[in-house]
Amino acid sequence: MAAAPFPGILAALTAAAAAFLVSALWFHARLRRLRRNLQVRESELVDLSERLRRHSEHLRLVIDTMPAYIYAKDDSGHFILVNRLFARIFGAAPEEVVGKTNEDYGATPEETARFIEEDREILRTGKPLFVPEERAPRPDGSPGWFQTTKIPYRHPDWEKPAILGVSVDITESKEQAEVLRRMAQHDALTGLPNRALFSELLGKALAVTRREKNKLALLYIDLDDFKPVNDSYGHAAGDTVLRETARRLERTLRESDGAGRIGGDEFTAFALGIGRTEDADAVAAKVRAAIAAPVDVGDAEISVTASVGAAVYPDDGTDEESLLRKADEAMYREKQERSRKRKPEG
Repeated sequence: MAAAPFPGILAALTAAAAAFLVSALWFHARLRRLRRNLQVRESELVDLSERLRRHSEHLRLVIDTMPAYIYAKDDSGHFILVNRLFARIFGAAPEEVVGKTNEDYGATPEETARFIEEDREILRTGKPLFVPEERAPRPDGSPGWFQTTKIPYRHPDWEKPAILGVSVDITESKEQAEVLRRMAQHDALTGLPNRALFSELLGKALAVTRREKNKLALLYIDLDDFKPVNDSYGHAAGDTVLRETARRLERTLRESDGAGRIGGDEFTAFALGIGRTEDADAVAAKVRAAIAAPVDVGDAEISVTASVGAAVYPDDGTDEESLLRKADEAMYREKQERSRKRKPEG
């Protein structure tokens, strides 16, 4: 009788069970390692997410605290990012501006179309646009001056190309520059154009007169016996007389005419559109009459007269130098005649 196969089968089963157990233990160990790795990765992702959140908040804080107007727009003119200062122009929160256009906040369709065309040109060429100065409303609604730079930009969450713009408010520096420019070109006491600016204005007036084939009157004005005013009433009173003379001179002339103070008690003026030489004499007479009216200096009323010489373009000269010389000569002759008449006969 043959032996039963049971012992062999048992051995095979035992070996298979052992192999399965080893394999299970190996997979269990590997699973534990994978679980630990996943936990580490998850922790790293959580940490990375937190760092990205803090980084995003930091960037938002930076652009919101920068003294500049920062914004991004897509190629159809819709805002996709604005900082808090820029949003204040529209009286809104930054998130409320996203998705809107300039037209939503009062820009005309023409202005909006111009902005879009400008932005698309930047995207087409890839070249930044620098605008040294442009007028735009400030957050408080007052008009301001801004310096703007626009560059191509791609938002990480936005597939379409976009424009990033940064505008800096230069209103104060612009106003300071204007004050300095005015100080350099105007007489500090009277506010009239100084010699340099008057020469520039006269040059432009002569160009217009030549083009229109017309005449122009140039006046040279000198106050008579002005020194005694300072000696008798003080320099403050003298300054008042000079300022009032300037105001009267401006009121006598038309808006298209011009006047200047070239120093001391000497003034110049020009009048456009003179049809005849006699018209220049009429303007000079009006100037004399206006200046001769008494000036209230507080403690007294002071009356001064003025000698006024006139020259006419093109009769007396065709350039500034010749006209000023002729007007100065005419003024001097009048002053001499006035002085001669005041002398008592011996």
